[in-house]
Amino acid sequence: ESVTPRSLAFSGSPFLSNLALDAQLAGVLIFPLCQDGEFGVPVIVGSGRDCGIRLSGVGIPSRLCEIFVGDDDEMVLRLVPPDPGSQVLRVFVNGQSVPDEGSCASLEHGDR
Repeated sequence: ESVTPRSLAFSGSPFLSNLALDAQLAGVLIFPLCQDGEFGVPVIVGSGRDCGIRLSGVGIPSRLCEIFVGDDDEMVLRLVPPDPGSQVLRVFVNGQSVPDEGSCASLEHGDR
């Protein structure tokens, strides 16, 4: 059985899905934020092989941020300090920049 946003939503498991202008591509990529109901373990986002959500592209660091999901479904995004000598990282939640490495932003359903 394939994992879809609909099946994850009905299971109550938190997930990320992609946005796209093309309706055929929106929601195609699905990233569960908890493996086997394991809460409190961060999902690492970046280009590194150890990342739970791997991104590719110019300027994507090996570790960009971490997403924590608490037992009460509270979700927090935390910026990871950049590698020495690398450029300043930028992450936005709902169009607002997460200010500094080590800073956190709360995530809610429907955030972009």
